Amino acid sequence: QDYYNSAVGLASRGYQDYSTENSDGTATSADNWRSLGVFSLAQPGQTESSMLFQLAIDKDGTVRGNYFNQLTNETSTIYGSLDKATQRISFTLGQNNTTVFDTSLADLTKQDAPVLVHYGPTNTQPMMLVRLEQPKTAT
Repeated sequence: QDYYNSAVGLASRGYQDYSTENSDGTATSADNWRSLGVFSLAQPGQTESSMLFQLAIDKDGTVRGNYFNQLTNETSTIYGSLDKATQRISFTLGQNNTTVFDTSLADLTKQDAPVLVHYGPTNTQPMMLVRLEQPKTAT
């Protein structure tokens, strides 16, 4: 329960920070964001997934992105944040504050990132965020 509550608190900081200004009072621009990548969410043993996550982070540790479910055509904004001391990232999808995705910044730089999906304080499932390669352009 405590671990879940800390993940919810970390993710909710990203939602609370949702504004047009940075912590230093300057306007948010695309230059302040760095892509973490595009990932597919896979359950253990699963070889295909319809759930896609596009993640980015700003200099303050706010995490934003987009979620897309290819089967249901559902889209949501991702809200989350980075704990700079532990490098832990937690995020939620849209207004759903009970399901929290929990991983680390270091893992998001790899091909496969383990992620804990907390569906509530007593239901946590281990999954993987699998990096999708950017299509190569023809020359």
